[in-house]
Amino acid sequence: MLNGGDSDWLGIDFHVASERYVSTLRDDEHFVVACEHDTGHGMPPMEPPVEEYTKFYALWRFMLDHPYEVQANDSPYLVDGSLPDYYPEWCGIAP
Repeated sequence: MLNGGDSDWLGIDFHVASERYVSTLRDDEHFVVACEHDTGHGMPPMEPPVEEYTKFYALWRFMLDHPYEVQANDSPYLVDGSLPDYYPEWCGIAP
């Protein structure tokens, strides 16, 4: 879940909506990465982990690491209990 923090508003309060969505997903025992960049409803301040990758590498990698058949509350990221180092510091595994 990616949101821009308390000032992420554009017709709806995306911060509140994102928190509700994370809660609903966790209640259903899904694995969730929550990223709150605190820059409002704009482009998140992401940098590519290495020059030849896109700045959205972590988002693409998440989708590739969690294909449809991955079971609820199962993730390769749970093996180490933390996110890979290419995730921004403002991302974490949702409790």
